[in-house]
Amino acid sequence: MTEKQKTLICGDVNGCFNTLFSRVELIVKKSGPFDVLLCVGNFFGVDNSQLDAYRMRTKKVPVTTYVFGPSDGNHVKYYCEEGSEIVPNVIYMGKRGIFTTSADVKIAYLTGLSRRELGKDIPMCTFEPSDCSAVRDACYRGQTEYRGVDVLITTLWPSGIQQDEVQKVDVAEERLSNLIAWLSIHLKPRYHFVPSIDKFYERQPYRNQSTHQDYRECATRFIALSSVGNKAKEKWIYACSLQPITKMRMTDLLQGTTDETPCPYDPDLLKQHQPGKVVKISGNGQFFFNMDTQDDDHGKRKRRSGDNPDKKRKENPDSCWFCLSSPTVEKHLVICVGSHCYLALPKGPLTPYHVLILPIAHHQSVTKMK
Repeated sequence: MTEKQKTLICGDVNGCFNTLFSRVELIVKKSGPFDVLLCVGNFFGVDNSQLDAYRMRTKKVPVTTYVFGPSDGNHVKYYCEEGSEIVPNVIYMGKRGIFTTSADVKIAYLTGLSRRELGKDIPMCTFEPSDCSAVRDACYRGQTEYRGVDVLITTLWPSGIQQDEVQKVDVAEERLSNLIAWLSIHLKPRYHFVPSIDKFYERQPYRNQSTHQDYRECATRFIALSSVGNKAKEKWIYACSLQPITKMRMTDLLQGTTDETPCPYDPDLLKQHQPGKVVKISGNGQFFFNMDTQDDDHGKRKRRSGDNPDKKRKENPDSCWFCLSSPTVEKHLVICVGSHCYLALPKGPLTPYHVLILPIAHHQSVTKMK
């Protein structure tokens, strides 16, 4: 049986490093060693002097700790290069991406505030629709059958998550994001963690949606953690044991719970290949992308010269010979699948030294490829 990764997750640290690492030490003494600590939200605060002892190695960070991008422009100066250590055993991962731990647990993250929804750009602290697409594409890359990710970490809450009749929660409008809702519905995380300013919130698990009516997807547990050492004594640290989603039996992954709810997000988000770009759904439930639509940062279509708004091009997903997602793809011709491309034999007679090198992502033509 695959070993599970013992994981700790905390909310905004805000410079309270001694409080955080002292608590982690107590948990380790009581429950044994943990593999990773994920810091959701702002790591730094107004006063960061407590970090000096860890930098000078007079104190030790008890568990390998991962820190993600800031949402406060005043904190940017404290961060180092992505993938480097802030102090020994504390690693800065950047504002967006996906990484796989030594236990094969997949963790996706997109931190900071939405530039579109905030109305301004703060370097390192804001993201845009293209960042959402980049994270989604990184998670899907090289997978013919996408199951989901183990963990998703974001700064903002996905719009719609607060609409729960059983567990109502008040969330400030600026903490909600349609872009994060789009990302979550596409990534299908088993756990989705966000920071919360003053309240701990654990929503009932919800069942993710599928583009296929007959398919059953995994469930997501959404958890908002309060800030470290908060005066209200709201829960700010969470422990769990994660078995990698790629090594779980489907019966275990799809198992339901008695308190499970439907997916709270707008189902139309699942039809968008990119935020704001709707895909067309064919009668058999297969989906394909409208690659002609070009969006700007605000989700508006840029009209090109010669465009005829009344002329609509009809497309059929079955007509693309090269899409691995096509229901008629002849997989017996596929040799191997890599991160960006796959190798396949051409139809017809075999020719020595001749194979096709094809992109995994759908491209309308060679001219559309970058």
